[in-house]
Amino acid sequence: MNTNGINISEWVKEQTKNIIEYSKAKKVKIAFNTDVDQIRLEIKDDGVGFDQENTRRGLRISNY
Repeated sequence: MNTNGINISEWVKEQTKNIIEYSKAKKVKIAFNTDVDQIRLEIKDDGVGFDQENTRRGLRISNY
């Protein structure tokens, strides 16, 4: 699926790679929901997190 030039499957792959590489997570939840006019992708993990003050904006998508 592609929206606004962003390939969602590639984005999920990149986020999953980052979770494996950096977060030390034991559990990961990926939820994908669609509606007529919106897509919601939620990726959560129980990892160590990151410093939100020292992050840059992601692929035109909110990282929070």
